[in-house]
Amino acid sequence: MTNEELVQYYQDLLIIQYSNKENAGALVSLFVSQAMLYEVICKVRDGFNIETAKGMQLDVLAKYVGAERVVNGIDFFRDYFGFVPYGTTAPFLFYGFLEYGETPQDAQFRSYAESGQSIFTLIDDELRTIIKLAIIRNNSLATVKLIDDFLYETFGTEVYMNEVSNMNIAYYVTEAAQQRLFQIARALNILPVPAGVGAVVVTL
Repeated sequence: MTNEELVQYYQDLLIIQYSNKENAGALVSLFVSQAMLYEVICKVRDGFNIETAKGMQLDVLAKYVGAERVVNGIDFFRDYFGFVPYGTTAPFLFYGFLEYGETPQDAQFRSYAESGQSIFTLIDDELRTIIKLAIIRNNSLATVKLIDDFLYETFGTEVYMNEVSNMNIAYYVTEAAQQRLFQIARALNILPVPAGVGAVVVTL
């Protein structure tokens, strides 16, 4: 249904006493047009919700907080999809086809350009985590308590921080996949830490 058809639909709902009144029809048209404009505004707003944004929407949010989807020059490991010559024996350094019923991992295709570069392209869920960490870094006063409070609000019990030694803190992460992201955030200087304090990432 087009906008014009939608306006006409609501105008046709006027009771018979007002159906031929120009002002009544114009008033209905005005109300409906404003409601449609508000819906567009809401869609733009919701399109950049950190929890639901995808693709280029996340890229825009990343720029706002000082994060990037493509990470350069960091030692990392990701499971890629690939093929091996006939007769090659396991273990393989990447994923192949899965058996029916197996759960796929976060494997991606590695492009020819990437083969000679130390780059790491974050998928949407990974970038979402990096953005959240950057938001915490940008909005906290860099005290241990405030950062820990932000972590709890954002990640619940999956991540917490604690002091481990003089001028050092540890991020305790429950999942290995998250640990990789926190290591990347640390290398990119996005990991929230108090000023002058070192940080390590520990998997529980």
